[in-house]
Amino acid sequence: MKAPVEGDLGYTLILPAGWVMLPTGDGAAAAIKSLAATLSAEAPRDERRARADRLTRALQPLIDDARAAHARDVVIPISQPWVVPASVSITIATTPLAPGLDAADLDTDATRRGQTSTMLTPAGTALREVVSPSSEPDGSVRRVVTYTWVPRDGLGVIATLVIGATAFEGVQDIVSALQDLGETVMGSIAWTTATARPEGRDAS
Repeated sequence: MKAPVEGDLGYTLILPAGWVMLPTGDGAAAAIKSLAATLSAEAPRDERRARADRLTRALQPLIDDARAAHARDVVIPISQPWVVPASVSITIATTPLAPGLDAADLDTDATRRGQTSTMLTPAGTALREVVSPSSEPDGSVRRVVTYTWVPRDGLGVIATLVIGATAFEGVQDIVSALQDLGETVMGSIAWTTATARPEGRDAS
């Protein structure tokens, strides 16, 4: 899957079967309509429109929220092979950075909320942060993982994985499995133009 990021900088990533990537910008409405039509195609003819409308109403708020958070793309599963009350999504956004910073420099940010480390990915060095709070009193779990790259001076690209699950037996195992899957997607990102600097450092 290819997508634009900022200017002429784009990226590719590998999506698991049953996952899709939707833009949040000008092409969002058309992408949602196309996906809803595809997912409704196998329904009986007299039910297709109603099913497509329900899917559109379900997807639109997700895209709206991502756009409000300045995300560029959203990656979601369109089917749930796990028959449990759990959800997962990935948003990809850009953010301006102070000149001269790279991914390793970001690890000194005092505002970090979780456990951080740097790791090598096809897109270069990324700052990885895992926010994994204890289960809530009602047994529900929410986990957030972010990968941050600096593909060019002054620009950061952030991929954020969010997993939520209500209480059920084995919830921690399911959340961990979804985290592994989501991080595989984020860890597959690679820049598609030569303007990205290798290893997050200046190519010169």
